[in-house]
Amino acid sequence: QEGLLLLIDPLTLTFLTFAFSGCVLLLYAMIRRLKVMRNWRQGMVIGLCLFLMEIFQTYGLYYSTPANVAFLTNIGMILVPIVGYLFYRHKLYKSDFAALSIVLSGMYFLTGGVSGFGYGEFIILLSAFSMAFYFIYSEKYESERSSDFLIITMQAFVTTALLSLAYMIIKAHNIIYLDGATFPFFWQTIVFTLIPYTLVQWASSAADDMSVAIYDGVVEPLAGGVVAWYIFMDAHTRGNVMGAIIMLIGFAFAIFYRHKYKSRGLNL
Repeated sequence: QEGLLLLIDPLTLTFLTFAFSGCVLLLYAMIRRLKVMRNWRQGMVIGLCLFLMEIFQTYGLYYSTPANVAFLTNIGMILVPIVGYLFYRHKLYKSDFAALSIVLSGMYFLTGGVSGFGYGEFIILLSAFSMAFYFIYSEKYESERSSDFLIITMQAFVTTALLSLAYMIIKAHNIIYLDGATFPFFWQTIVFTLIPYTLVQWASSAADDMSVAIYDGVVEPLAGGVVAWYIFMDAHTRGNVMGAIIMLIGFAFAIFYRHKYKSRGLNL
């Protein structure tokens, strides 16, 4: 999305991205004759968290550096189990803190940490907190039997788009047309918004806080790094590779150690 932000302002990009994604899922739901207003309050809550997460992150990309955004955004993943414990008393094992510490240190080497802290970095931290609540509420609502992940995702997309539009109207902000960015907009929206968020909602019914934190905080940045390094041939250092290896160690520790002892009911 960094390239798109050179052609489209952050607010317009957020509105268009979720309006398009919401319309795609709404059309699919109508074809399948699903109840699009089912549990609409749940979709609105998730949509509010998603709106705050995306709008803060998009503006952060505009005012901060990619490295700072990558590091601070992934802190939001680490906040997921902590927020779950503080606000909803979800279980948090002692071994989780060790795994998160390993992952955080690896993330530092992978992204280079934060170089300076200003307005853009503060906005990204707000996005990180919003992200934590987004995943918490997604897990909470998707675990209910009456929920339909497709409907909740559609409702969240539409809510995000409507909130973006309302904000644009309040600020008297004009929609900037895509012009030459039409093709990049559509493929990036499908690849980076429509598909990932739909999969997140689908997986939330079976995932716990730590699983979400480890997967999105480890797998996502590592996959992005590998693609950037070896497909798009982006420059990388030994420190970046070492960070990736440390994150994998943290991922393995969290998955295998936690799975082994959680089944025994031990708070490790």
